[in-house]
Amino acid sequence: MPKIAIIGAGFSGLTFANLLVGKADVTVFEKSRGGGGRLCTRRAEPYFFDHGAPFFTAKTQPFKGYLRHMIEAGVLRSWDAHFVQIDGQTSLRKSDSSAGSALYVGVPGMSAIAKYLAVNMDVKTNTKIVKIERQKTWRLWDENGAVYGEYDWVVSTAPAPQTAELFPQQFAEYGAFSFVNTLGCLGLLLGFPSRLDLDFDIAQITNADLALAVVNSQKPERHGGTSLVVHSSEKFARDNLETNSDIILQHLLAEVERILVCDAEVAEHRVLHRWKYAGAPKQVNGRALIDPRICLGACGDWCFGGSVQDAFTSAHSLATAMHPFLRT
Repeated sequence: MPKIAIIGAGFSGLTFANLLVGKADVTVFEKSRGGGGRLCTRRAEPYFFDHGAPFFTAKTQPFKGYLRHMIEAGVLRSWDAHFVQIDGQTSLRKSDSSAGSALYVGVPGMSAIAKYLAVNMDVKTNTKIVKIERQKTWRLWDENGAVYGEYDWVVSTAPAPQTAELFPQQFAEYGAFSFVNTLGCLGLLLGFPSRLDLDFDIAQITNADLALAVVNSQKPERHGGTSLVVHSSEKFARDNLETNSDIILQHLLAEVERILVCDAEVAEHRVLHRWKYAGAPKQVNGRALIDPRICLGACGDWCFGGSVQDAFTSAHSLATAMHPFLRT
């Protein structure tokens, strides 16, 4: 079978690897200590925070079908969350109790999804690939100088700017990287000693420096203290991604109090998390990227729009496009 190196063990990378089972010998390289990307869970007993993608939706039949085995395995649960929409300028609130009917969450945390997908996979964690080079086959170098090879194909599922740094400019789709406008996010993780008196599970916020608030402890099969995950707006993140953490923390805490009408100062756990690559705008002509001439491919949520479903669609699209070239 052909040997394929996959860079990145986020949802798209692990999905792509699973779609190639039986068709290729796959090795996944992940720079972090664990896979999942934004499908992650941070633990700070007694608090648990799904601080990347706190939930996701499934709208297409292929994606729903792909999730079925995870639901059957108990890794995924639907969440009938109560939504409110809040205008950050006027404080007007609109309740929508039906909006959460199509939501999915990992159990006991979002990181369970990646752990499930990585079972029986060759995943090399704490391995940051910094260079790739091709003669007859591909070789990869990590930041410590270790060399991996020989691979027939290399596929990157890293964010577009990181993939552009890694790939040679002769990659046929190299120009597509410049059209991807990656979006950042500043996340606030708050743990409270007692239950919050809030009228929502999920608040979608407009016209403010906050965009989303999720009562993480309200999800199915969550245990421990009251956990609140807050995401900044894209604009606030763009303007403040390099701002001093204390300044950001105090500002977002004040916004939580003003908009959500709760006493954020009583939170005994307060952590700020910076997501440099949190997503991408919807791509009108979204597609996975492939160059069979030099056996390179790239996929990721950014190819289509930044959601978990987009990550799946991209991986599925690339696996389909590569299939004719993997026959032995």
